[in-house]
Amino acid sequence: METTKTVHIQSISQLHQLLQLPKPRHPMVSLTRFEDFPEIKIEQRTRLLTDFYQVTLKTECPCKIQYGQSTFDFDEGVMSCFAPRQVSFIDKDFVPAKAGWQLSIHPDFLRNSSLGGKIKSYGYFDYAVNEALILSDDEQQAIETIFIQLQKELSLPIDNFSQLVWIANIELMLTYCDRYYNRQFITRKTVSNELLN
Repeated sequence: METTKTVHIQSISQLHQLLQLPKPRHPMVSLTRFEDFPEIKIEQRTRLLTDFYQVTLKTECPCKIQYGQSTFDFDEGVMSCFAPRQVSFIDKDFVPAKAGWQLSIHPDFLRNSSLGGKIKSYGYFDYAVNEALILSDDEQQAIETIFIQLQKELSLPIDNFSQLVWIANIELMLTYCDRYYNRQFITRKTVSNELLN
């Protein structure tokens, strides 16, 4: 019987170290591109646990995933949202995305902000949401525009407004995610009802 290895990532710096990426420009928030990741080889089934929020947008992922009776290609834009301390699993045949974005946010970065108190109310961070968000071209463009804005902000010297601008952009992104998940849920409900019929 195959054993499962556990990897607990406690900080943004540790994440960058594991991915062999340059040190993060900020200790509590990071924005990376999948294109910049080195080749990842998984030797055995791995349980992943992080102490921060993650929002990913994968635009080239050479795998398919099945939800209910339908199979979706990951060639489209696919978003996933993870809360701190959630567990995910990666198997030996795991193939990472070839393109896209990964945003990592330590909860302390959001402390004392309106988003810090509100982020737990976004349902798509819950375990109960067992499907990724499939974006249309227009939706993907809206999300990528925010990622690009965050990337620009991260390249600037940190000042008294940096954190406010970051949090405002993250909140806008999560509001879009709320809208898109709601749209997807309505669409899925229709598909499920047709299957039942």
